[in-house]
Amino acid sequence: MRLTEAGEAFLPFAEHSVQAISDGRDRLSELRRGAVGKLLLGAPSTVSTYALPALLARFTAEHPGVRLTVMTGTSEEILELVLHDRIQVGLMRSLGHPEVEAVPVYSDALLAVVSPGHRLAGREVRLAELAGEPLVLFGRSSSYRAFTHAVFRQAGVMPDSVLELDNIEAAKKMVEHGIGISLVPHSAVTGELASGALSVVDLIDTTLPRREIVAVRRHDAGPPSGTVATFMALLSEVGSLIVGTGPPPQVSRPKGSARAEPTLPALDT
Repeated sequence: MRLTEAGEAFLPFAEHSVQAISDGRDRLSELRRGAVGKLLLGAPSTVSTYALPALLARFTAEHPGVRLTVMTGTSEEILELVLHDRIQVGLMRSLGHPEVEAVPVYSDALLAVVSPGHRLAGREVRLAELAGEPLVLFGRSSSYRAFTHAVFRQAGVMPDSVLELDNIEAAKKMVEHGIGISLVPHSAVTGELASGALSVVDLIDTTLPRREIVAVRRHDAGPPSGTVATFMALLSEVGSLIVGTGPPPQVSRPKGSARAEPTLPALDT
């Protein structure tokens, strides 16, 4: 049996079609495994600056064929992006919404920090002792700013002055140069604490909270698959990748001493 002249002419096209079908099956398999495709993420600035880089470095090293897109904004804005299907996963503080599901990722403690040469550096103090200290705030739309105001207002402490900055890096630099005191997330200052550029102040009459960071997806998106499933699997082991998620550093406290537990507003409201 042999090909006719027409069969010989058509053979290359038939072989090309068979190969295209095989390549298509391989690509679908890669998509299911999350080896190729796209991943659309969103996160507030503190998460995208201090947590996301370590995550994405690991993810891109293991999945170089995936096209990444990251959008930033407040947690409220990230929630809207998820709801309008503009991103697949939002890493943000938990806001609660009936149309989304939230998976806990990590928690980030709030710390009071000053420069190493500050009179309060490394000490146990009461909130009242902060009266008259310049207060450094950051992020005009950040939940941290509202919470910091609430902490000082509840304690009846009036700062000597207030420096309002638009980002946490500027706030840290002000504190490093001894200009004031600030309440910042632990993950944002691990490098400065390790190098000695900043020092913790232990507030003995209050317990500063931890902010819970969650991964948010639309309920109707169904079970994670492809790149989203791969990324969500990475989030399940995120603790070892994100610095600042363990117990916050504390100043040594004498045996038997207790910390008061006043009622403070939730950080994620």
